[in-house]
Amino acid sequence: MIYNTIEEYEDRLDLHSLHNNGVRRCLNTLQKLRSTFRDFQVETLCLTHDQLNLENILCEYYAAWNFYKKNLSRRRNAESLVIELLNYYYNLPSVSNITSTKESLFKSIIDDDINLPILILLMLKVLPGFDSKDGNVINITASFHKVTSLLEEFTSGNTCFSVLPAILQAKEEEYKSRITLIYHTSRIINMYSSYKDSDSIYELSAQMKQNIIDLDLEGYWNQCAGQLNSTIFCHIEHALNDGSYFVTTWHKDSENLLTGIKYTMNLSLALNDKLMAYVLHPQAIKQRIKGLPYTDEDNVWYETNIPSTDSPKALRFTRMMNSNYWPKTLNLTRVSDPKVIARYEKWLSNYVKEIPYEDMEYNFIPNLYASTPDNLYIPKDDGTFYKIPRTACEGLDNIQLGDLAGIMTIGDKQYIVFDDILLYIEINEEQLDKYGIKIVDSIK
Repeated sequence: MIYNTIEEYEDRLDLHSLHNNGVRRCLNTLQKLRSTFRDFQVETLCLTHDQLNLENILCEYYAAWNFYKKNLSRRRNAESLVIELLNYYYNLPSVSNITSTKESLFKSIIDDDINLPILILLMLKVLPGFDSKDGNVINITASFHKVTSLLEEFTSGNTCFSVLPAILQAKEEEYKSRITLIYHTSRIINMYSSYKDSDSIYELSAQMKQNIIDLDLEGYWNQCAGQLNSTIFCHIEHALNDGSYFVTTWHKDSENLLTGIKYTMNLSLALNDKLMAYVLHPQAIKQRIKGLPYTDEDNVWYETNIPSTDSPKALRFTRMMNSNYWPKTLNLTRVSDPKVIARYEKWLSNYVKEIPYEDMEYNFIPNLYASTPDNLYIPKDDGTFYKIPRTACEGLDNIQLGDLAGIMTIGDKQYIVFDDILLYIEINEEQLDKYGIKIVDSIK
């Protein structure tokens, strides 16, 4: 389960007769068994970033296997059945097409609290029976491909990502084994659950707010140890919210033309207790407004060790998953030399600047003024209010004072924004009518 071959287990335990004598003879005392199991527990935590407990997984594996043997082992078309099960589990519209027999079966999976990722892997026959005596794992790479392909098919078009980041990470797993397959399947399903609808996105936003890390990063940074060894540098500004920043990268060419791209960066605590930076390309806001999924170019995740000070001098970021657009590492150093800072400011003051995505730059002011059981009120400049019914869109019933709701201006257009549920409503007659939004003089 943890390793793919008997040889790997033998190397780990330094018991090279395991394949001949078996576990009972090699680990012939309670102390040896206990020590070995504890070692494997630690190994499981390491392989799954402290997310899976081996003892719990084995208990859930046993229960899932018994359920599978009794109810699912003779069923055909496993891939289609898995899709139907996921549709039912997440109450998607297609559940109306299933038979009463399947509905009863799927309901019992939920009622019996069967571990869904493990059950799916059993259904797809990429996990053996709990009591299997098979030897080495055959082609674990093919098992990963089978599972990620099916889950990509299921999640495609149903979240704000073209491909769920958890699926990309599963494909890039360096050590593929059955325990890491369980881990990644769980992550994919959990991530899908967090992004499948507005209510889920709101809950995720609330959780992320609890993990925000706010640092003093304002100023100039570069990737040449703070020296003037390159004409590429960046300027970091603190945005409106804690842990949120605007990062403008500048490049001066031989013709003294400065090209600048303004990214958004959010810092938070990652599951592995590292500092995670989520970076959004300026064009990502266009995707949000249009309701289109993010592509590789739109966003990226980096991680680094949490700095020992709130005002770090250097940040060494490593990209968390594969990308065809974003650099693998960012070795940023804060520029502290006054001469280098003066040179950057001279460039910015005197040379021609080109902003490729200037039309995507925005000004967002959270200003939710009032919240009632039925409506939300956002003020206009003239003293009146936009009255937004909570029934206008899924997720609005969660919004409360203090959430990121207000007016955003991009170019000559304005939007009513509920950022916690990724809702952007252009302020024009057609869209206001569509959502039942009225302009009122008072709050009732």
